[in-house]
Amino acid sequence: MNLLEQLVGDIVKKNPETASIFSKNGIEFCCRGAVSLKDAISEAKIDEKQFITSLKKIKNNTETLEENFDELTRLAIKVANVHGNRREELLEIRDVTLAVISDLKEYFSDSDNTLPSEKTKNLNAVLKKLQTLTNDYNLPAGACMSYTVLYNFLEKLDLGIQKYIESFTEISIFTTSKFLENIEYNDKKPVIKMMLESHFTKEIRIVFKAGQIMKKHQTPFPIVVELIEGVLDFGIYNKEGGIDILHFEKGDMISVSAGIPHDLTAISNCIARLTLSTGDTKKRVDEVETM
Repeated sequence: MNLLEQLVGDIVKKNPETASIFSKNGIEFCCRGAVSLKDAISEAKIDEKQFITSLKKIKNNTETLEENFDELTRLAIKVANVHGNRREELLEIRDVTLAVISDLKEYFSDSDNTLPSEKTKNLNAVLKKLQTLTNDYNLPAGACMSYTVLYNFLEKLDLGIQKYIESFTEISIFTTSKFLENIEYNDKKPVIKMMLESHFTKEIRIVFKAGQIMKKHQTPFPIVVELIEGVLDFGIYNKEGGIDILHFEKGDMISVSAGIPHDLTAISNCIARLTLSTGDTKKRVDEVETM
């Protein structure tokens, strides 16, 4: 679809970094988000070509972190003021967001261009707090456009801060995790937990109760699955629409290329190890439909 034909709300939802451009030009993307970009530009009486050029310059990387602090501050305050009486966590999200922006401004202005270990720990603690408060940036039902853009913004801020920290951090020689400690089962759905994250993979533990299913889905990157305990059926869908069922027992492994539809069915209580590439996310795994 041509950019001018897209709805303003959809553009901002997909690329929250564009929110500041819309705000600066007097274009409302929340209550008026269902207006096409062309109509919005016309109503705002601004130069169409210049505005489109500004939008296309937006990039999703750490360089845009500081540029979007003002818009993120505005959104955090707005959403807390509008919805904080019904969702108290938004008040804390606002406070944490304003605090981390203040800290980042201080770090960015540091002429030494260093990030001491205590500051790294502080930023990591703030990210963990935001992840908890936002349920890993998963929106509640019925969230408005400003609410949606705020969460998208915060998730990208999270990734940007992680990259910022990594730029000052030496790669560890090794990291460890106890994969079979604190196993938890959930009667309603598989329990998905990040066990270890390095600079080249993410290791996730999925705990199934017998009969639980991760429905047909596909991945944007290759994955590896290893069955640590139990019995599990792994379904691979072919181009003709058929399915090959692979019967997995303890110790069996499989690698699956990106874009290949598959599902998992626990025949008994199971523990599986899922290896993701660094570009993939636990959030994507959390969003796979289960039963």
